[in-house]
Amino acid sequence: MRRALSTTRLWALAILALVAVGIVAATGEQDSDPMARLAVERYEEIQRVLSNERDARIDEATRRELARVDPARTGLVGTEWSGIVTTAGSLEAKRASASPGWVLVYRRWFEQLGLAPGDRIAINSSASFPALFYAARVAAESMGLECDAVM
Repeated sequence: MRRALSTTRLWALAILALVAVGIVAATGEQDSDPMARLAVERYEEIQRVLSNERDARIDEATRRELARVDPARTGLVGTEWSGIVTTAGSLEAKRASASPGWVLVYRRWFEQLGLAPGDRIAINSSASFPALFYAARVAAESMGLECDAVM
């Protein structure tokens, strides 16, 4: 007997599909736009710093748990009910949200809105997906947008 996919699993698959489409579509952007490339590099550096800072403050048991939930060492996916992860959202969706490709997706969305350097935007983000908050913030800053952000 086949088991039906739960609603949560279907949402996780939908999010992963959107990430894949957005990242594939944005790959050419990064190669041709030096500011996009710098934005992705900045986002990856943020992830390295967060991961290293986190590792310096945790015990060995937590380190093993993080190796399981955040194998890419993004620093943006943590143990359940930690400072950066709650039960809202699936682990797969949280991992997908940490892809640097989201910086490129946000840049494209901002460009499609006709935003230009000096324009002011607001980012209101769920703390359940902190990686998306950072991706939007880095994308905005890389385009010279003034950014008010609340997470």
